[in-house]
Amino acid sequence: MEVTLKYRSRIVIGAIAPFLSKEKRILDIGCGNGVVSDEIRSHFGCQLVGTDILSYLRRPIEFVLMKTPDALEFGDKAFDFGLFIDVLHHMPFERQIALIKEARRVCRGVLIFEVKPTLLAKTVDFLANQLHNHRMPLALTHRTKQEWMRLFEEQRITAEFFEVRKPAFWPSTNYLFFLP
Repeated sequence: MEVTLKYRSRIVIGAIAPFLSKEKRILDIGCGNGVVSDEIRSHFGCQLVGTDILSYLRRPIEFVLMKTPDALEFGDKAFDFGLFIDVLHHMPFERQIALIKEARRVCRGVLIFEVKPTLLAKTVDFLANQLHNHRMPLALTHRTKQEWMRLFEEQRITAEFFEVRKPAFWPSTNYLFFLP
């Protein structure tokens, strides 16, 4: 399982590389077991803090437990970038925008790496969730690229969309959105 997470980390790192560097302070919102977070921290040499509603870390990263699912316990603009890596579809639609707005409060920029909603992606996500932490909520509230862009527009949030490259054998396709 760790090998799969490390490989997934390479896909994420390739997508977010234009934005991150050693000097950046990063908040990984919904960091899960911390494997991807640790790979990002190691690759870029950046300062990274993980946060999530449950603590089940497999890697020793700096971690702050979220006291509530909609609030981040950090000051305004405390981080250069906030990361959502395949986490927003774990919460109800109405909570997604609340947490995105909270991330924009504590981070100068936000990167959203989300999975394209397909039956295969949802099935893989469900099974992976059972393996990593079956206690973690999985609402399967995926959005298409167009639905994400419409949501940002409705909320008057500037967003840029980027294609994410992946190997042909990888079971899911991801989107990357940058919210300055």
